[in-house]
Amino acid sequence: MPDIRFYHPLVIHFVIALLIVGVAFRWGSFTTFIPFASGAAVALIVLGTLAAVVAVRSGEDASVFAEALP
Repeated sequence: MPDIRFYHPLVIHFVIALLIVGVAFRWGSFTTFIPFASGAAVALIVLGTLAAVVAVRSGEDASVFAEALP
């Protein structure tokens, strides 16, 4: 598997953004009538969860080098 430690900060920020926006869309689908909000919320939360798996992998790759620093 390729070494993706360089992309860890980028991936983790995508995870945070996707999940926050997904939850906001889900909340918006309950409070107002926006026809696309429910489907968009599900898609964003699923993408955020999949991105979290990639973030864990990149974090494990980055931790090897971060722990080696003096």
